[in-house]
Amino acid sequence: MSQLLRGVVGALGLSLILTQSGWATVVTSSTFSGNVGVEVAAYPCAGSPCAGTLTLSTLPAGATILDATLYGNNYFASPSVSATFAGTPLGAVTPFDTHLGFSTYQWDVTGLITGNASYGASFAGATNTYGLALVVAFSDPSLPLGTVFVNDGAFDINGGAGGSFSTTFSGAGAGSGTLWIHTAADNNGFGQTGEQILFNGGVVGSPIDANLGSFASLFQLPVTVLGGTDTAQINAASDQLGWDLAVLHAGPSQGRVPLPGTLLLLGGGLLALGMARRRG
Repeated sequence: MSQLLRGVVGALGLSLILTQSGWATVVTSSTFSGNVGVEVAAYPCAGSPCAGTLTLSTLPAGATILDATLYGNNYFASPSVSATFAGTPLGAVTPFDTHLGFSTYQWDVTGLITGNASYGASFAGATNTYGLALVVAFSDPSLPLGTVFVNDGAFDINGGAGGSFSTTFSGAGAGSGTLWIHTAADNNGFGQTGEQILFNGGVVGSPIDANLGSFASLFQLPVTVLGGTDTAQINAASDQLGWDLAVLHAGPSQGRVPLPGTLLLLGGGLLALGMARRRG
């Protein structure tokens, strides 16, 4: 029912958003530089309570978990919600960002990640939710030098009103990279398709049509990082959807000076950890 309502809203063009708004953003909350990696996992659902499994498979044995964050979302209301992860209650939280009816939530689960495994998770108290996502940043001397950027927040994208939204990553070195994009409430069931994901102006992914199932998508895309400031963008075509995560792993660092606030640790190979987390 929630997806039907959302599709009708998009079709009638009743959303208030017209273009990219400064009211809420998907922006860099954390950076990690050095011998680092990242993995993003997600599962879909349509309604609450919402339960599923988040699987990690790329962590080196014995890797140090730098940061792990669980993300939830909700449309049309911003209640206090609760979650569990790996059998541990995480407690109730209010949204850390909201944009025109699209609210996002987060929980720190760093201490609950034990390596590659399938982690059960659930989300309760929301009214119109489309699943959970997990971002895990880690370090290990076996990994090449690079930088991980975690951009999070809330964008309610209305393609019917010409919506085009972007987020930037500043301070990476030029080279190859991987971009993860997570969205919610993709309206492909209503014939709304043709969305594009762009990186530095070039299309790297399309369409955004609930590739996870139940109206949510997760993309893992190879990209070319120019360095300096790189931009990821969503052109929504006729769709209306929520965007909460853009994660970039850029590497190698090619000797670029770490971002402000980055802590360099020497020993057993270069390891750099930078955290500039926003939104308590």
